[in-house]
Amino acid sequence: MAEGKIILSDEQIRVIEKHLRGEINSLDGTDEEKKVLAEIIDAANDLCEELDAYDKVKNSFVEWYYEKYKAQA
Repeated sequence: MAEGKIILSDEQIRVIEKHLRGEINSLDGTDEEKKVLAEIIDAANDLCEELDAYDKVKNSFVEWYYEKYKAQA
């Protein structure tokens, strides 16, 4: 993550939104979608650890990470 800013590609946003709608998870979806989702989960976990924010994650790392991304705009 560059200088504390979350940067997501269009593909990552598409996968996040599909995941949040319940259309894919780490076991479903195409191989590419599963790979992208795993990368997002890893990045979210890393940021959560960096910020010591585990108590702020309510439903999922992906949702928390996406909300952080949208809040920085």
